[in-house]
Amino acid sequence: MRIIVLFCISINLCVQAQNAQKLEGQQECTGTEKLQFVSKINTKDYVLQVNLPQNYEQNTDKTYPVVYMLDGQWDFISIASIYGSLHWDGFVPDLILVGITYGGNSPNYDTLRANDFTPTPLATVGNSGGAAAFTKVFENEIIPLVNKTYRTKEDDRTIVGNSFAGLYGHYVLFNQPGLFSKYVICNPSLWYDDRLPLRYEKKYAESAKKLPARVYMTTGELDPIDLHKEMVQQIESHAYEDFDFRHRVMEDMPHSASKFEGYTRGLMHVFKVKGMETTPELLRACAGTYTMAGVADKVQVVVVDNQLTVLGVDNGKDASLTYLGNNQFSINEQYQIATFDRDEDGKISKVNVTYSNGNSFTLSKVE
Repeated sequence: MRIIVLFCISINLCVQAQNAQKLEGQQECTGTEKLQFVSKINTKDYVLQVNLPQNYEQNTDKTYPVVYMLDGQWDFISIASIYGSLHWDGFVPDLILVGITYGGNSPNYDTLRANDFTPTPLATVGNSGGAAAFTKVFENEIIPLVNKTYRTKEDDRTIVGNSFAGLYGHYVLFNQPGLFSKYVICNPSLWYDDRLPLRYEKKYAESAKKLPARVYMTTGELDPIDLHKEMVQQIESHAYEDFDFRHRVMEDMPHSASKFEGYTRGLMHVFKVKGMETTPELLRACAGTYTMAGVADKVQVVVVDNQLTVLGVDNGKDASLTYLGNNQFSINEQYQIATFDRDEDGKISKVNVTYSNGNSFTLSKVE
């Protein structure tokens, strides 16, 4: 059963651990890189904690999507761990992670984030109302610095945040939606300034039919959830084109602790493999019986409902193959890639299977 096990299950080993330490009031992942600058726009001292993919230095011709994590001083270690596990399991691609936090002498994180993440001044929230300026920092300083320093996919940026940081995600989504293509918004402060986020969405819908973004919005059940439900209903009522939206209320979970499940499910959603149409001729050419040299087991690839399917490989269940282009297919909509190669006569002769954790093998077509 060796081939079957290889084809459907990534070997379940532990992700390489990243030691954590506390330094100068910040939590850091050992081995991450740092970028630091003083903004010319709002004069704040920013620190960017950067985690690069494992083979970044070797793959010199490859570019990577970037995930920007707000509140890096608290959540960067968690998001790096979540990413490592999801990547090993094949649910997210290679990513550059950027945790945004603050430098300087004993920074007051509560005050600094309250200013950056809130759109309007509010008497009950000290130092609030700096989101517009922070967006200019993002657009003109943070993103250009990351793009200049690393090999990034400049059209594939994700923002992740919780609470006030989730509020900021909403603000950007409906005021400058092109800045990011993916949003993971957890427990957003929808109450802020007399439900300002709902007014932003309503205003956007008055003049726009499209919202080109993937969005995951979540809240803990022990948080007040009425506004969450109202926002979901309002967004869905506008039926935006080119908009991939999913939402969730997490059962029995409170405000802060629920963000970790939200980050996990959110990254899975926004990076879910998106297939494309192919031709019946290619599907028929790829279908057949495959085997590995020296192994008796065989793998059957068939066409079912205009889709390639591998029979009985996942504990007796079938595995679907989603077309990605260039004779490549995703296995079960994960970042496990099956590439079908042609011989000199133009016929499909083998399939190369590559897992996100680096394992790979080749099967030859025998029938």
